Amino acid sequence: AIDWSEPFLKGLLAFHLTIWAIVIFTRAHNEVQMTLLAAVLFAVYMAERINALAAAHWREFVGQNYFDSRGVFISIMYCTPLLFAAFFILINALRTTSMLLVQVKRKELKARNKATKKAGGTLARQETKAKKKDLQ
Repeated sequence: AIDWSEPFLKGLLAFHLTIWAIVIFTRAHNEVQMTLLAAVLFAVYMAERINALAAAHWREFVGQNYFDSRGVFISIMYCTPLLFAAFFILINALRTTSMLLVQVKRKELKARNKATKKAGGTLARQETKAKKKDLQ
């Protein structure tokens, strides 16, 4: 059983809450989000090595060995929240990209309509002048 009163587990919880707070508060800053995504994915990538190191030194910071050779504890308690944060960042990036695409398309359509009206107005003036010449 997991002893939730251990300082290590409280620290791990604080780490995840801090990561999630940063993810949520920086969701409007794409550069920060992409840097955070890279850092989070690197942390997940290093989980196997962290697990091996923690298994070798668990007596120094926890009361029982949570770090088995399969990495179940580190996968559930460390990697899963980080992967959810990475997924949130990716969904936010997709949302931001789609909103930007809509803005660009609207500006493109406005520019096309403006060009069409300008060209259409010029064409209409030319037709009016041609009709006046025909009437004379």
